Amino acid sequence: MSQQPIIYEGFVLMGLGMGFVFFFLCLMVGAIRLLTKVASFVQPPKTETVNESISHAPSDGNLVAAITAAIHHHNQLKTNSAKI
Repeated sequence: MSQQPIIYEGFVLMGLGMGFVFFFLCLMVGAIRLLTKVASFVQPPKTETVNESISHAPSDGNLVAAITAAIHHHNQLKTNSAKI
């Protein structure tokens, strides 16, 4: 009994499996691109003006205070864990 047909069958099955997965992934990428175009046609993306994006930014004082508090809290956690 020769092993060549079994190995050949294995390669054929492997090729079919990989081909099916490749085909499915290509189909899925195409569907996602199509749905992206349809979604942008139905509802165009919202554009934010420069003034709106600046108004949402925290002031420098609040930002410095938040960073300082976070560093202090982190240092306290490190000190408490070192004592245990």
